Amino acid sequence: EYMGLLKDMGTENSDSKSEYRFCYLFTFVLVIAIGSFQAGYALSYYGVVGPFVNVMLKINGNTFIETIVNTVLPFASAIGAFTGKYLVEYGRRKALFILNLVLALGYTITNAPYLASFIIGRLFIGYSAGCFTMVCPCFIREISPPKISGFLGSFVQIMLTFGQFVLFWLGLSGPENYFDDPNSSSWKVFHMIPIVIALLHNAILIFVFPYDSPKFLYFARENEKCIEVLNKIYYQESGYQKILDDYKDEKSKAANEKEENNFKKLCLPGFTWLFFSGFCLATLQQFSGINAVFFYAYRVFTSTRLWSSAILGTVNFVFCCLSCLVVDRLGRKFLLIAGSIVMCISLFISGFGSGATSAFILIYVGAFQLSLGPVVWIFLGETQPPFQLSLNASAVWFWAIIVSLIFPPLNDSLKMKTFWIFAVFLAIGAVFCFFIPETKGKSEREIQALFNLSLIHISEPTRPRLISYAVFCLKKK
Repeated sequence: EYMGLLKDMGTENSDSKSEYRFCYLFTFVLVIAIGSFQAGYALSYYGVVGPFVNVMLKINGNTFIETIVNTVLPFASAIGAFTGKYLVEYGRRKALFILNLVLALGYTITNAPYLASFIIGRLFIGYSAGCFTMVCPCFIREISPPKISGFLGSFVQIMLTFGQFVLFWLGLSGPENYFDDPNSSSWKVFHMIPIVIALLHNAILIFVFPYDSPKFLYFARENEKCIEVLNKIYYQESGYQKILDDYKDEKSKAANEKEENNFKKLCLPGFTWLFFSGFCLATLQQFSGINAVFFYAYRVFTSTRLWSSAILGTVNFVFCCLSCLVVDRLGRKFLLIAGSIVMCISLFISGFGSGATSAFILIYVGAFQLSLGPVVWIFLGETQPPFQLSLNASAVWFWAIIVSLIFPPLNDSLKMKTFWIFAVFLAIGAVFCFFIPETKGKSEREIQALFNLSLIHISEPTRPRLISYAVFCLKKK
């Protein structure tokens, strides 16, 4: 199956068995997922640069201030993920453009050697990172054919881990005592890289891929542009005619339905389980302990901090890349269950603090990137309407805040035994994953039927001054 995908990358003719232009689609997804790269880079920034920042800001040894500085980013990210739903109503592409500017501004502010400016800059960076985690899955899902939605959706997590991978290896650019020199200006390269990438990303969105998602364009009444994008993705009209029919059906049903408050819908049958399953997976992803490892990589690997962190980032990235080859073959449910079990065992053994701890941490990271890492974002993108996706993306960052707050004091008192707490959550999560539906290879309508809903992705993303609403109706029995 995937050999066929690779062949498609080199063939762009209508005689291909594929209905879609894989090479163009793959490149388009990579461009969108640059936002995820920025989120991953921001997420692990403090884990690499933290010791130097602590010296520069004169907060070395102050666990409380250190925790506040680290928590600022996930706090702002939670707000960004929640408000991302309102930003995408102006367009997915426009949202990415705006977020790149906010991100660049944030890194520019953090260049000033003051605690206040560093915190303010982290707020801007965190807000954009949180929005990216909502906008990118939404955008990618709306341009992905159902047959490879898992493969393409996994690039949200792949690019996120690539951002961490780049950052960890950049940490090896200087000697081990590089961070102990508060007068060194070499650390500023860590700020310049995301700024340059953000500006290049905007240039690509303007000159190379000046398109929004077909669904947004259709509901924004830009039918000609919608057809233009679909023609670039699919070889023939027959390849996307069903998609247009679904859009038309959604729009006609939405026009006949009464608009309801989004929060009230969360309490209705069918819809409650839809949201709850996504919320629990978002919770499990964070309480698996993954961000405790990356937030405080320099604490976990104190003896060979930089090299161990770089190896950690490499394993993180490589296994995440492997996930895209198995997620549409083994299925979301199997990967979630198997990954949770392997992670649970790895953390339990790591808690004893033996000489093999580093090895089991690497096994844990590899298992995470084959399961909870990419699959949670794929599941959310496939099942959650924009409003619910923004809530669950916000939940990911909210729990990241909790983890970043509780890990330092727990690590100070319990040391490596802290990992046993996360192992318990993983054991519970493995059981919960038995009850979620399998979405592998299913279209939007088929996924809706799994939750006994006939219409859940009705979100008419319109321009300002036009009504934007989200409605759904229960499946009639």
